Amino acid sequence: MSQKEPTRLWLAAAVMLAAPGLVFANPPVASYIFPAGARRGDSVEVRVGGLFLHGTCEAEIGGPGITLAGRPVPTAKRWFEGPVLPLPDSQRQEDYPSDMLLGARVAPDAPTGGRRLRLSTAQGVASGPVFMVGDLPEVVENEIEGDPIPQTIPVPGTANGRLFPREDVDLWEFRAEAGKPLTIFAHAAALNSPVLPRIEILDKAGRVVAAQMPYPCAGTDASIRFDAPATGTYRARISDAKMLGSQAHVYRLTATHEPLPLHRAPVGRGPSRGQGATVPATLAGVISAPGHSDAWTVNLAAGQSCRVELEARRLGSPLRAIVTITDPAGKQAVRREAGDKDDPDPIQFKAASTGAHVIRVADKFRDRGGESFGYSLSLKTDEATAAPGIRLAVPSDSLVVPRGGATKVKVSAERIGGFSEAVALEVGGLPPGVSFKPATIARGAASVDLEITASATVPLGVCSPVIRGRAGNLAATAMAPALGCAPETGDIRLAVAFPAPFKIVSEYEMTGAPRGENHRRKYRIDRGGYEGPIHVGMADRQARHLQGVTGPEIVVPPGKDSFEYPALLAPWMEMGRTCRVCVMAWATVADPVDGKSRVVSFGSTEQNQQMIVVVGPGRLELELDRVTVPAKGRQVIRVKVSRDSALKGEAEIEAIVPAHFRGVAVAKVTVPEGAGSVDFPIEFAAGSGPFNAPITIMARVNRKDGPVVAEATVLPVGRIPAPAD
Repeated sequence: MSQKEPTRLWLAAAVMLAAPGLVFANPPVASYIFPAGARRGDSVEVRVGGLFLHGTCEAEIGGPGITLAGRPVPTAKRWFEGPVLPLPDSQRQEDYPSDMLLGARVAPDAPTGGRRLRLSTAQGVASGPVFMVGDLPEVVENEIEGDPIPQTIPVPGTANGRLFPREDVDLWEFRAEAGKPLTIFAHAAALNSPVLPRIEILDKAGRVVAAQMPYPCAGTDASIRFDAPATGTYRARISDAKMLGSQAHVYRLTATHEPLPLHRAPVGRGPSRGQGATVPATLAGVISAPGHSDAWTVNLAAGQSCRVELEARRLGSPLRAIVTITDPAGKQAVRREAGDKDDPDPIQFKAASTGAHVIRVADKFRDRGGESFGYSLSLKTDEATAAPGIRLAVPSDSLVVPRGGATKVKVSAERIGGFSEAVALEVGGLPPGVSFKPATIARGAASVDLEITASATVPLGVCSPVIRGRAGNLAATAMAPALGCAPETGDIRLAVAFPAPFKIVSEYEMTGAPRGENHRRKYRIDRGGYEGPIHVGMADRQARHLQGVTGPEIVVPPGKDSFEYPALLAPWMEMGRTCRVCVMAWATVADPVDGKSRVVSFGSTEQNQQMIVVVGPGRLELELDRVTVPAKGRQVIRVKVSRDSALKGEAEIEAIVPAHFRGVAVAKVTVPEGAGSVDFPIEFAAGSGPFNAPITIMARVNRKDGPVVAEATVLPVGRIPAPAD
């Protein structure tokens, strides 16, 4: 056989794998970037998190003025376990992103605002997180385990933080002067972050002296206008309103003396409320108190048409508007209501009679109103007389097509100005080997699926396609939706993906196992023609919250088509609960087209591929003679170990000390087989601390098939920083 023959065979296998239903691939997922922004002129190292990166990916932060220092490099995952989750929260699907480090420099003249982060691998491209460029001094949270320890935010300045794990609270300390008001606000949705921020201001005694405004300032997610009662040091306490938290719960907290508007001021060029208006006009108003409404009188002739459009949410106003139009006889002719996040749909109205028509604006809920409830109301001539046009939209700025396969992209059309014709679609910027199937959005249709195909021999890579629609002399570029404060864009990425040749296969299996030790499950691998080594580990995407389950990375040797995976069930797992663990497989495979090494992976949350275990009592238990200990000098804790009679060998006792504790010394001790208790010493040096979290005491009995462990905690009682004067 010639040297080229294996490549031909592998290429043929790749073509078959790309057939519908046979593509085994994990496209990347971009989960977060932390810190989620930087000041103009600064350099910053960010932590990029994502799924299915496997230690190798490319990164891009869009827009001018940002230079990246090469590719992201793998780093140890920063992890905080957090509280035990009750049902049903623990049954929800959960992601466990890997961490990468990336250097970025922001030019002094870089435009401020949001930029999209994109990550790409051999199996696709993804976006989601937003990186914000600011113009104030910035600091980054030093993330530590345990209760919050205050960190300093400059005034003016911005703090980059993260609410992780669940129920996390951050404290930011600042100095305020009496008679010099501050505005303190948070960005989260602007970063495409799941945080629902809740802010409070505390004095040095820990009393709440200011709470966030019911309706935040324009462009923010939460804000406080704070006038310090006395000059001194205060703290901003920020948490998630639902007490959630994760690696992706990033935020930016800004303190400034500059006042922020309650909403982006609408521009009114028409009469005052109650006076007669003619079309066209732009009217501005505020629902200034709960239960109030505004009435605008518009003079229309019989048969005259106008388009009535209200803007509130788009101006940063909390108004959930109801717009009604009544005719000269006082009869309601039209009613429109805002959705949960959007303004009311525009009204295309044709007057049935001549006279004064009344347009009334109110909030959907009678108990809402105030100076932040501003809006703009535009009255335009009949839309049919406006210039015809089209707007095109696609659901994402990141598209993936498998090599040797196809993908479909939904392209939606909004016709304006009375335009109603068919729209022919075309795609530019595609590399050789990638093509599109001609498609048309038919007359009267709102959308069509555009099919993009990649040949079996096209090189892998990411391109920037331009999707355009044409109808006569009209043309439009398809736009992807805004991400947070990053505006909508026609700058789209398309990745040709390399499907994995292998997959993990197994049948449904459910069993019980004791907590505090490894549970093993056997799996099979359908290699699909690939005979090299395959790595297996805990999947980045899990069907459920893991409840502390961990597992190693193992290697399945070349040619072997089965393996046994050990997952360590945490010793504190709730008994009687069902644990579901998913694994994933990845390998470095030679690309049959260009011979380059590519990392490809397979993972699934299908029930048959889950390790399903009902958690039972552990075979090793640990008790301490106290739950707190003075954080000074030598302290001795009496440790009692109980074990199953079949669990032989000595038990090792050791302490897991939070990494940020200073001046704490511990040593490993052993409990001989047959003995039940032992003294465990902890030494606290002078000036040790800060003590804001417990120390974990662990007992371990080592066995050939893995350790059996038990845990208990003891809280050092000592110094926690107090507010500065």
